[in-house]
Amino acid sequence: VQESVTILSKNRPETDWAFMVVLQTYLGFHTHKPIDLNRLNRCREVFHRNHDTWKEAFVLEGLALSAADQSDGSSVEANKDELKRRLACAKESLILRMNNGDSWGLAMSYTMLASIVKEQGRLDDARKYLQKSLMLRRNFGEDLDGVIDCLLGLSRIEHSIGRLSAAVDHARE
Repeated sequence: VQESVTILSKNRPETDWAFMVVLQTYLGFHTHKPIDLNRLNRCREVFHRNHDTWKEAFVLEGLALSAADQSDGSSVEANKDELKRRLACAKESLILRMNNGDSWGLAMSYTMLASIVKEQGRLDDARKYLQKSLMLRRNFGEDLDGVIDCLLGLSRIEHSIGRLSAAVDHARE
């Protein structure tokens, strides 16, 4: 990925270069390197300016996921603001995915939204988002990992609100 970024920075179709920067950033995220939110926002601007809504939705999802790691935890208000910002990114990504008719992206967006609203204590909303994601993923027929993630997420939610029978049912499925 680093070599691609270097090559594309010289002869760059702007959106291809920005996409490689996003991938490079995501790889860093998965190797526990700090995320540069400004860098992701600059890439987002490139995609927006070039009307590349698929890539814009993709980087918005990264902003929604990685933003949590940028919070210093200094205050409850700072964390609330961070969650609101993450939620706004996730919702914007969802809208772009809907407008593009991207079912796979919608499933990803619903799962991400479920995670964020669960952090806010909105378990009913989290359940609804996971159910929407699960329905889409089952229709794909090829996304066993996604189906399992949704079922386990639903199981955790049911368990946390005391609906143990429903939790067990989701986990068994």
